[in-house]
Amino acid sequence: MKPVVAVYGNVWPDAELSALGAEFDIHVMAGMTALETAGFFDQHAGRVRGLLTTGTVGIDAATAARFPKLEIVAVHAVGLDAVDLPALGARGIVVTSTPDVLTEDVADLALALLLSAARRLPQLDRYVRAGHWLEKRPLQPTRSLRGKVAGIYGYGRIGQAVASRLRAFGMEIRYFQRSAGPQPALRCASLAALARESDYLLVCTPGGPDTRHAVDAAVLDALGPQGTLV
Repeated sequence: MKPVVAVYGNVWPDAELSALGAEFDIHVMAGMTALETAGFFDQHAGRVRGLLTTGTVGIDAATAARFPKLEIVAVHAVGLDAVDLPALGARGIVVTSTPDVLTEDVADLALALLLSAARRLPQLDRYVRAGHWLEKRPLQPTRSLRGKVAGIYGYGRIGQAVASRLRAFGMEIRYFQRSAGPQPALRCASLAALARESDYLLVCTPGGPDTRHAVDAAVLDALGPQGTLV
């Protein structure tokens, strides 16, 4: 008999579900009606040994409690913010994720956002679409990245990948995190100190209680009116 796996969260591609179905007795919950969901919990939840979910949906303690034989939760994401780790840990349930799978893509997006802000791409797109280019209306200057300081809050895998991209644009790198990190000479004493030294402040930390509201009014004041937060 195949192990029973519940696929929780967002809708999954058919090819991946077919591959799972070859090894497991899968139950895709995303497309179930309320009546079907109730029937699933009545008839199958007690046999579920594995649960597949996404980082945005995760799983809370109350939902996990409805699967008494649950052994593993596989999270198709890097972040675990939406997963109740203490509740699952207390039951000895293994939690897996996909670390580093999106590091390069997130770093690319951070660079795109920074370039968009520095070069005012959304504003210039609207300028051209409105016909102002033909009218030769005056343009507000954009900013070069060369020689500017990029402050990176959180210098883990993603923060370091962002730094490698920004160096190619001639930017100087500073960072702040609780530990010394791989380049202590570039580390600032505090987040506010980092903001004071930075032209661009990039937040590359995990979400959650430890970092919520870390970028407060004091940090924004230190960044100043000419600074940019990404």
